[in-house]
Amino acid sequence: MRGIGETMQGDQRESETGPASDLASAADLVCRTVRAIDACGMTEVDVLLSDLLCAAWPTSRAQSQ
Repeated sequence: MRGIGETMQGDQRESETGPASDLASAADLVCRTVRAIDACGMTEVDVLLSDLLCAAWPTSRAQSQ
């Protein structure tokens, strides 16, 4: 699936605005996300970690390995 402003070339996805812009956007998103997580209370962080665990390893068996 292509996002807005992206073109497919071979097996690589490149933005029409250039890789530097994509890297800056990704870095900004990571910074905003980390700040939002830091601002949360422990309960919200625990819920987020639980959700991430379930997303990465959806079965109980996988989570216990």
